[in-house]
Amino acid sequence: MADGYTAFMTYMLVPASGGTTGVTQGYGYSTAIHCNYINSVQFDNTINKEFNIYFEEVDEFKFLSTNGGTGYSANYLIVLTQLINNAPYDSIDDVKPISDQWKWFDVTEQIIGYVTGQTLSGADLTSTVFRVPIGQYSLAPYYNLDYIDYPTST
Repeated sequence: MADGYTAFMTYMLVPASGGTTGVTQGYGYSTAIHCNYINSVQFDNTINKEFNIYFEEVDEFKFLSTNGGTGYSANYLIVLTQLINNAPYDSIDDVKPISDQWKWFDVTEQIIGYVTGQTLSGADLTSTVFRVPIGQYSLAPYYNLDYIDYPTST
């Protein structure tokens, strides 16, 4: 049996009225969707631990626009997390995220100098280490992918 916990993390940039329902008013893409890059971290226990996510390079957001034109706009940064108890697994390598068990946290207000409703820039995103205490994990809402029109098998 594997010990400890695995935390999976990614993020989503959401336009003004995008919430997590897929309804948006931003320019660029009409529906926010999570980033395809998923990181994982191992914890021996969950006491006084937190999820941390940070961005190193402003160039990672070269299409994030604050003034219209080309690219896309975002007003919120949502951290998507999943915490899995490793005990049922034979090995850490066997632990994978479960598609309907992601939880989301709005960490936008952690941005240094953030003003409610402002359009985010790459510089805004790279100026902060975003933190989500694991103690809040059970209270978070689930990330709902119902707004994506996945084809069904017949």
